[in-house]
Amino acid sequence: MKKTTEIFNFSTGKIVFFRWKNEKNWPVDYVSPSIKHIFGYESEDFLSGKLTYSDLIHPQDIQKVSQEIFDSSSDNKEEFTHKLYRLKDSTGQYRFIYNHTQVIRDKDGNITHYQGYISDETEIIEQKERLELVLTGTDLGLWDWNPQTNNVVFDERWANMLGYTLSEINPSLESWESKVHPDDIAKCFEDIQSHIDGKTNFYSNIHRMMHKDGKWRYILDRGKIALRDEKGNPVRFTGTHTDITHIKDVEIRLQKKQKKIDKYVDIIDENVITSSTNLNGTITYTSKAFCSISGYSKKELLGNKHNIVKHPDMNKKIYDDLWKTITQGKTWKGELKNQRKDGSSYWVEVTISSIYNDKNKKIGYTSIRHDITDKKRIEKISITDGLTNIYNRRHFNEVFPKVINSAKRDNKYIFFSIIDIDYFKQYNDTYGHQMGDTVLIKVAKSIKNSLHRADDYCFRIGGEEFGVLLKCDSADKAIKLSNSIRENIENLQIEHKKNTTSPYVTISMGLICKNANDINNIDELYKKTDILLYRAKSSGRNQVAYNI
Repeated sequence: MKKTTEIFNFSTGKIVFFRWKNEKNWPVDYVSPSIKHIFGYESEDFLSGKLTYSDLIHPQDIQKVSQEIFDSSSDNKEEFTHKLYRLKDSTGQYRFIYNHTQVIRDKDGNITHYQGYISDETEIIEQKERLELVLTGTDLGLWDWNPQTNNVVFDERWANMLGYTLSEINPSLESWESKVHPDDIAKCFEDIQSHIDGKTNFYSNIHRMMHKDGKWRYILDRGKIALRDEKGNPVRFTGTHTDITHIKDVEIRLQKKQKKIDKYVDIIDENVITSSTNLNGTITYTSKAFCSISGYSKKELLGNKHNIVKHPDMNKKIYDDLWKTITQGKTWKGELKNQRKDGSSYWVEVTISSIYNDKNKKIGYTSIRHDITDKKRIEKISITDGLTNIYNRRHFNEVFPKVINSAKRDNKYIFFSIIDIDYFKQYNDTYGHQMGDTVLIKVAKSIKNSLHRADDYCFRIGGEEFGVLLKCDSADKAIKLSNSIRENIENLQIEHKKNTTSPYVTISMGLICKNANDINNIDELYKKTDILLYRAKSSGRNQVAYNI
């Protein structure tokens, strides 16, 4: 539940995830939905190319940001944090942002993308600026210490800073030491000794001191030896105290923010399924989420191609269309069934786009995936016959016109047959409905096993009737396949004493095979096929009647 909440905060909260290409003006190819809540933009403003990342950066900050990216990239850093800079929101106002950036490289080490995790720090920065202005106008607490006697002269402001009057402060080193936090005192003396030994030009230390109200205050303590004796021993050490509690509070808040961002970085890596490849499709980058869903380690994925997760059920034409689209520089979107290392399957919704270098030369592809396995499972249940586990009548009604239109484009023949189990009522009367259900399951399995292509379909149309729908090259092949289906079912040798044509369960089949471009009415096609089925049954059953 905690991780789910964190992912939700990333999608709609105060953190924005940008991914921009290493190209002129840094075009964005992914931005999280939270951009709307913080900056007022829609994701599509960037994905459509209307806005680039550089369009948002304040003109006075663009050179600084570019230099930071150049310096970090030149040092081969995998990630770095920018100094605060400003981005423009949809109202034209600039907001201070905190940006942690990751560098994405291809297999050859060339930078293809940058990923930034951005948070709005405007409120904190404005508060810090106000506090610093107040501190600038505030008197400093002064102290003057004689290391020989340990006497210390404090001024009224030093005492007031800790809630005391000067008369309440004993003018000794112990008076200061007794108020310093026990965890900080050793470092204070270490820094003092370093300056006494000449290792530093001045003494500086931040430590906590107890206020009269019982609360700890952060103090910036700075000083310098003003006088030494003839042996070089310090006899006068003077300095100032500044209460920086409010500034430290802001720093602590920023540190907490950084920890949150680091956590979000891990969450995104673990939950956003992303990868990049070179032009040949060889994987050059992958997120932990991709490793998790596929079951492969990064080592196993890097240097491999995505066919390592390709499921054998997927139609080759889908991948042909995918490659045709992305090689033309376009973005491909679709659904793919993949296979894990353990052989199980999962579905993803995929967006694939091209990667270009700074010379606008295409060097590879990047993809973002979304796990839709549960959605596909629900879809499968809705289109699957609960008894036989093949497609149901509902799916038949959806697929029938689509297959015909596809065949028309390819100038292919349509193979459509309606199958009926011979004397099935008599079988049920003789052997019982439970055995009848077993026959339906076995017949459906036999029909399905007789079909070998991904776009060959079989359906349970109703009762003991089945349908087969596919595209084919010729009528002869259609007849041959029909008889093969019929023979395979009889060869199951399921006993049927009431079958007058065979001692086993058999089927009758009505078949129509015609060029898809000659089909004008689907209902008429179904009717004619049903008539042919009736002819097969009237002519003695256990046969195929066709219109060829």
